[in-house]
Amino acid sequence: MTKQKFLEQLKKELAARNVSDADEIVADYEEHFRFKTEEGRSEEEIAAKLQSPEEIAEEYSGLTDRGKEEYKGLKSVGVIAVSVPAVLVYIMMWLSAVAVFCFAVAAFALGGCLITTLNIAGLIPELPYFSALLCGISCFGLSVFSCIGAFYMSRYIAHWGKMYLKRCSGFIRGVPYVAVSGQPAISKKISYRFKLIMITASIVFIVFFIIGYISMAVSAGNLGFWHVWHWFE
Repeated sequence: MTKQKFLEQLKKELAARNVSDADEIVADYEEHFRFKTEEGRSEEEIAAKLQSPEEIAEEYSGLTDRGKEEYKGLKSVGVIAVSVPAVLVYIMMWLSAVAVFCFAVAAFALGGCLITTLNIAGLIPELPYFSALLCGISCFGLSVFSCIGAFYMSRYIAHWGKMYLKRCSGFIRGVPYVAVSGQPAISKKISYRFKLIMITASIVFIVFFIIGYISMAVSAGNLGFWHVWHWFE
């Protein structure tokens, strides 16, 4: 059975039994097919290892009674207790993503200041303009790389949070577990473009940083040019 046929039949069986959240259930199985297809399995093989759409719908149609038998309230308390440290870790993950994005903004601002010779509050030490130009371009490359990195971090963190909530909800309600990918759904076209941009940005950062360092060393006549120009004094 193909993925399309499986999902269509599943949706039909769920509707026939008046199962709530039918669209969400179908979306979970669609994600399961995507996850297993990425592992190299065929749609027919994936469908064969799953329960039939009729059996799945039948399981979901009996969740109310089974939920009472399995002490949904007690399960909820357990999930909340376990989720406290998980939430703290999740918040730290989001803070990390925000920090990376802020770093990207700071790198972009520094690059702009170096190229335009704008020195706010005298924070940027004096250096030859050619060296500043090279370092500014390097900062732009670092900014783009970090910005895309922050985007990927946010997508992964949001996806993991959604997976965790679904897993907890499913456990409490007695919903059958459906294996899904730990990676968020990003189209191959967009993923390819972002990877290409990240590679280009990293090359720009490294190359221009090295050239900028060499130019400053040559201008100062010393590899430790920051000592010659008294940057930290």
